Amino acid sequence: MAQPLLIPRYQVLEVLGESTRATVYLAHSAALDRQVALKVSRIDSDEAQFAREYQAIGGLSHPGVVDLYDYGFHDGREFIAMEYFPRGDLKARLQDAMDTGEALDCLRGIASALSAVHAKGIVHRDLKPANIMLRDDGQMVLIDFGIAWQVGNNSRSTAIGMLRGSPYYMSPEQAQGKDLDERSDIYSLGVILYEMLTGTKPYTGLTAFEVLQQHVSDPVPQLPPQLGHLQPLVESMMAKSHEERIPDADALLSLLAQAA
Repeated sequence: MAQPLLIPRYQVLEVLGESTRATVYLAHSAALDRQVALKVSRIDSDEAQFAREYQAIGGLSHPGVVDLYDYGFHDGREFIAMEYFPRGDLKARLQDAMDTGEALDCLRGIASALSAVHAKGIVHRDLKPANIMLRDDGQMVLIDFGIAWQVGNNSRSTAIGMLRGSPYYMSPEQAQGKDLDERSDIYSLGVILYEMLTGTKPYTGLTAFEVLQQHVSDPVPQLPPQLGHLQPLVESMMAKSHEERIPDADALLSLLAQAA
């Protein structure tokens, strides 16, 4: 396990998680006098890995979007300080059954946050339960905008062989390396809705490629009979063609309000 680094103004308390790119620590911020999640790059580099995330949402104020407090470099390591969530993430919550009402409440909360993000022209691109945190009051909060991009950006960073994101939640167009807009996040949210309702992912396989092929080609699985009234919603969020999909988070919220 990575050894804590000495970052000025922060007292590292414990490791919260690790990836190939970074280690996330629970730390105390002297400036804020509160606990924060401190993400530190794992290798010395002049490349600003976290700058995209800080620039994308650093100025966005919404209860459903993580608060970012600080960003910088120290001893060759990049770091970013952000809000800490003691309740954990939606992935952990899904270890226990979720009833239909709670699933739809979660859906509304996530869609509200996406509405604010999409209003800035940003596509998250990595929407999954592990990137949705829970506040003490039950508020859903989006985190990890490290691979977010601006709508209209024609960069082919999603080309086959360079895919970023989780294959279980990836839209067909993202799996194919095509240009993305808000509808890609709507698809990922549809996958999350299916998982919240059933406790299982709609597509699984032995390899990432197998899962991605299912996103591109396989029909949307049927919900259990008692949830059949929600099948049209799931299918409209997970339509294979982005042109047939719910266009954005605002349209999804309107649809949910009408249904309610």
